Amino acid sequence: MCRQVYFEARLVPFTCNVFAGYAEHVIELLVTSFAPEQADVVSTVRINADAFAVYRDGKIPDVGLKKWFTSELAELAMLKGLKEVTLAWFGSDVEIVREGLLWEVSGVLGEAGRADVKVVVDHFP
Repeated sequence: MCRQVYFEARLVPFTCNVFAGYAEHVIELLVTSFAPEQADVVSTVRINADAFAVYRDGKIPDVGLKKWFTSELAELAMLKGLKEVTLAWFGSDVEIVREGLLWEVSGVLGEAGRADVKVVVDHFP
């Protein structure tokens, strides 16, 4: 009986939780530390982002994802069960920045063949 319960529930923590953190940490965890069957059922990821990841030349409103951040997002797109990516933006609350981030992240996921993933950008002061 215990083996059956384990077998049926072993992936529940991966399907029900939101995995959150800075891209270089949370994505690394998901793609290298979890077993493929665990990573492939993760559906929601929340990525904390600041100017270090986003501004191409450090000036508003020139939004553009840095190359390392784009690479991390492309790796995240490989997760088969991924349904939503939220970018928690810790920067200036400027609409053009928010729209630019949404467009950029959606574009990276789309290029990776994951236009089905919902992208949300939340601002945190």
